[in-house]
Amino acid sequence: MILDPVLDLFRGKAVTIPPLDGAFRPNTRLDDAPAFAELTEPDNLLVTGDRLLVSSGNAIHSIAAGAQPVVVETFPSAVTALALSPLGELTVGLESGKLLIGGSDVSLPAGISCITALAYADDGTLWLANGSAEHAPSQWAADLMKKGASGSLWKRDAAGGDFRKLAGDIAFPYGLHPVGK
Repeated sequence: MILDPVLDLFRGKAVTIPPLDGAFRPNTRLDDAPAFAELTEPDNLLVTGDRLLVSSGNAIHSIAAGAQPVVVETFPSAVTALALSPLGELTVGLESGKLLIGGSDVSLPAGISCITALAYADDGTLWLANGSAEHAPSQWAADLMKKGASGSLWKRDAAGGDFRKLAGDIAFPYGLHPVGK
């Protein structure tokens, strides 16, 4: 029916995004901070000692204090996640579904194809968020609008080996912060 989209607002079926009013105000600290570098599509940030690594499209840039961004590495597809292992190996997730640790391809289970976040625990365990079983990381809006919940959480022990699925049916997980082991 032509009036369904309007009536859905009253039926509770509409997909709406609540405004940030009242006690829920937006955090404007990033917007208010002075610009110190210009990149086209800054996405993932990683602090490594005295520099900041930033992904922008298919490249990783290094930004040292008071210096302009320098391209460190480029990849065949967009970078979707960054992490640094306790041993100092750069771990990179790509839009194509590939995972690189220290520049080497890592074999992934069939269920991982949408790497949205990576993080290492203190003991070297690698945690991986797989955003969706149906969409690429850049298609997060489509997954959201379809109310998809096919994301998953995976873990790989510090000694290496295969990834183990710890949780599934998650609505596009997009961030990790492991605590402990």
